[in-house]
Amino acid sequence: MHLRKSLFVCTLAAGLAVGGLAVAQQQGQRAGGQPGPDMGQRLVEGLRNTPGCLGVDAGQFMSGKNAIVAWFENKAAVQKWYYSETHMNMLGGVGADPATMDHAPLEHVADENTPIMVIASITFTDKPELEGVPMPISQIAIELYAPLPGGASINGRLAPDAFPVEHHKFYDDPAE
Repeated sequence: MHLRKSLFVCTLAAGLAVGGLAVAQQQGQRAGGQPGPDMGQRLVEGLRNTPGCLGVDAGQFMSGKNAIVAWFENKAAVQKWYYSETHMNMLGGVGADPATMDHAPLEHVADENTPIMVIASITFTDKPELEGVPMPISQIAIELYAPLPGGASINGRLAPDAFPVEHHKFYDDPAE
C-alpha cells in the first residue's frame, strides 16, 4: 500500500502540473477576476530550463487526455528535472516529500545514455472521481519511453532534432 501511495503522489504531482495547462486555459482567472498562476506554463518553462531537456510540447488527445511531452538527453537529465526547484515545488504542493519516497527516480532505467521521452497526462471530469483526490479528474499518469531505431519524416518530426533516433530517414525535400 505504501508503494501505491508513493507512486500515486508522484503521479498526482505531474498530473497537477499537466492539468495546469487546461485549467489555466479554461479558467484564465482566479475567483474575483484576479489572474491565476499558470501551473502548466510554469511546468513547461521549468522543463525547458532543465539542462539536458531537448524539447517540450503540450496538447490534448481525442480521448480528452491533456498531456505534456518532454524529450531528455538521458537519465541524468530526467533526474535533473525530477530534483529541480519547479518539480520539487509541485511535489510539495500535493504534500509529497521525496525524502520519504520508497524508490529512487528512474531506478529501473539501466542505460545511463539512452534518450528518454516523458509523457505526463491527465483527464479532467466534471467532478472528482479518484478516492482521496479533490480535483475533478479520472486519470493521471507519467510514462517513460526510449526511441526505437527507424522511422521517417518529411520536413520535421514530432521529437526535437536534438533527440537522436538511430536509422531515422529524413526526407527534407519532398521533391527529391
